[in-house]
Amino acid sequence: MMHQVPPRRPHPGFTLIELLVVIAIIAILAAILFPVFARAREKARHNTCMSNQRQIALSIVMWAQDHGETLPSADTVWQDLNLTPKLLACPSKTARTGYVYVAALGGMKMGEISAPTKVHVIGDGVKKSSGPVNTLAGVQDWDYRHSNKLVVAYLDGHVAVTGDQLEPFPLLVTHDLYWWLRADKHYRPNNADKWYAYQHNTGKATVSTDWVRTLSAETMNGFPCISMPGNANMYDYGNLFWPDADRTLVIAFRPKVVTAGWLINTGPGNAIRLNAGNLEVGGRPTDADATYSWSTGIPVTINECHYCIATWSRGEGVSLRLDNVEPAVTDPNILGFNNYITVYIGGDGGSRFNGDIAELILFKRLLKRNELELLHTYLTAKYGIPA
Repeated sequence: MMHQVPPRRPHPGFTLIELLVVIAIIAILAAILFPVFARAREKARHNTCMSNQRQIALSIVMWAQDHGETLPSADTVWQDLNLTPKLLACPSKTARTGYVYVAALGGMKMGEISAPTKVHVIGDGVKKSSGPVNTLAGVQDWDYRHSNKLVVAYLDGHVAVTGDQLEPFPLLVTHDLYWWLRADKHYRPNNADKWYAYQHNTGKATVSTDWVRTLSAETMNGFPCISMPGNANMYDYGNLFWPDADRTLVIAFRPKVVTAGWLINTGPGNAIRLNAGNLEVGGRPTDADATYSWSTGIPVTINECHYCIATWSRGEGVSLRLDNVEPAVTDPNILGFNNYITVYIGGDGGSRFNGDIAELILFKRLLKRNELELLHTYLTAKYGIPA
């Protein structure tokens, strides 16, 4: 007896709606997972970059230890280290060498650096400024390539990630730092284009800055600065210049007029001014004098970035340095002080400063020679002033 095999029924296919639903589900999953995969890939590149920089930083320290504790020159650092190309390549960058060496460290003695945990030696970068290839001479040479973050390695060997704007060389002189105003830090709340609050202040709690000024349309080597138009100033109530107290004041500035203009004064007692193309430091010969006496001037170049370091001392008189000009101008006969409580940034009365000011640093003591050299490195590297 023959058994009849029933005919096979054709398998039903997917309908168009079903296909569209599946495609939509796949698209949703892809939209969710692809960014996760991208972040995972970037994290892997980030970790590789940190490992590379840690090894390079340690190589730099080892090279310095073999060469009299002296850090390699910016001109020859990569030849001196002779590292493998793979170690020099950042996985997030196609360039052969994805890192920059801090040029300001070239030739510096390791022993001169009191805080190696604060000094970055290499980081993510693309050379845009002048100078040796793959070296950092200004903030424009950093490259925030890891999700808008920067990987940097420090002199002690640790590696960090930051989104902040880093100066090429940090301020290492902080003992007896009394007052610090920076145009790129601590703005007044709800008024972000004005210079108001303090980067550092150990003076009286009631210190306040009034007559705030707007940021300049131009920067000083990539760093913001305050515009002083020649007819206005800022002033500070703080007794920053106490009688009988030695003081060291640092100002980073760019003059638009050099024939006249006071950078700072406290009433008859402590002052820095531009006069006939020169920078001068002033004070009172004795406490009884009500008028200023002025030091010999140092020539200043219009529309160029400068820094000055002025001192007032009851025992030594006054001194003034401009950029890297040596020796300092001194006058041991200007010994008077006053207790005028207001400090005028940009001058008060008379002729006011016309130009830009990026930074003021005040120490309540005289600085040592090695500290002045560290200040010089910090300021020349940050503001692109020739060393």
